[in-house]
Amino acid sequence: MSTTIWIGREPFGAAAWMKAAEAAGWNAKAIALIRREALPLAPGGVAVLDQLQANDWLLLSSSGAVRYGLENLLQEWPVLAEMQLAVVGPGTAGALKRLKDRLPRLSQAMIADGRGGQALAQQYLQQYGAAQADSRPLLWLRAEDPRPEMKQELETAGWTVHGIPVYRTEGISEGTQIPAPQEPVVLFSPSGGRALRSRIADPSQQHVIALGNSTAGAAAELGFCVDGVLPFPKPECLAEYLAGTAN
Repeated sequence: MSTTIWIGREPFGAAAWMKAAEAAGWNAKAIALIRREALPLAPGGVAVLDQLQANDWLLLSSSGAVRYGLENLLQEWPVLAEMQLAVVGPGTAGALKRLKDRLPRLSQAMIADGRGGQALAQQYLQQYGAAQADSRPLLWLRAEDPRPEMKQELETAGWTVHGIPVYRTEGISEGTQIPAPQEPVVLFSPSGGRALRSRIADPSQQHVIALGNSTAGAAAELGFCVDGVLPFPKPECLAEYLAGTAN
């Protein structure tokens, strides 16, 4: 069994995860798989934000939407802190915890189980059903090129979804770092999995550990051997997982 594990982040972001893996007896290395950047708001996005009301719903389906969208927008649009939150994914929930002092309604957030934005849409519809004539639009802070299923399901049920792109994700497909098949890679997002796939010849031989069901599902679709799923974006979850595999 390999004693080397790769953390799918740049060295700075991987540091705490590497430390957790090393404490569990592994040789940890960082491998940068994605880069993210905030996008400037388009005029249409500004207009949507200016029309928000307290108690409107804010949909969040990625940690990038929190870090590059909500966190940057709260100061200019404080009404965002008064909105109801619908969230999916452990990475998204973990990113929101950094803003707990600025989001008084965070403890009341609807946390969807399952994989991706579609799971969020399904849980939202289970709780609130189809839109009514007086239903307010839903705000979705999103990536530049998100998956369409969540928006499609909600709009089919009559809801208006205003999606504002707030960040861009690019996979880093180039690079000389190529893990050996027996060396597991910790994947933090579906885009990280796609970037890793572009570097290796046979994904079925590559073992990965995924953060959350969405990342795990995407990794399986890409052909990777998914050894485990981490429930929360916490280095100690990785340490616990690795300790369990040693027993």
